[in-house]
Amino acid sequence: MVAQALVVTDLSKTYRARRWFGREGAEVCALRDVSFTVEPGATLAVTGPSGAGKSTLARILAGWERADSGSIEGAGRTQLLMQEAGASLNPRFTALEVVAEPLLINKLPRANERALEWIARAGLPAEAATRRADQLSGGERTRLALVRALALEPDLLILDEPFSSLDHETQSGMLALLGDLHARRPFTTVVVLHDYKLAARMATEFLELKAG
Repeated sequence: MVAQALVVTDLSKTYRARRWFGREGAEVCALRDVSFTVEPGATLAVTGPSGAGKSTLARILAGWERADSGSIEGAGRTQLLMQEAGASLNPRFTALEVVAEPLLINKLPRANERALEWIARAGLPAEAATRRADQLSGGERTRLALVRALALEPDLLILDEPFSSLDHETQSGMLALLGDLHARRPFTTVVVLHDYKLAARMATEFLELKAG
């Protein structure tokens, strides 16, 4: 079970634009004093227009980038699932290898057996385990990417527009899968979305960013 709330306090991040003809670019404030709390096991939807700082926030929460200032407490073990997650899978790996890889890297026991269990939870047929990622449909690859991220049993799952490219039927299937996996083992979720209707379906708490 998730033990701690995710507490973000006064998070700020500024980028400097690229130099142009030798001149120093202007500073761009991506995040400015962002604070929020997500209770254990809850789902927070982060919404807002393009350029509002949503993806920057996701990368900082996941530890992919450092904030200039502020603090993050209670993140625990974190996994980040980016846009087009299914397309990021190694096309030469079988579904079994895709899910087993992080388990093997972390030297967890019964990696292949556990990977097969996660593939079954993804709703994929048993024979899918031996198929390469490039032989799976887009929806199947997205399902595979999701259970790969959850195989390490993270405390915090961060989703950055993971279902935006899926059709309505596949998207609904992914939401049902996510809900089922969450029911099996509750984890805190932060999901970045442009779609307010989808946010209302997924989240229990909401944060809207505007210009950081």
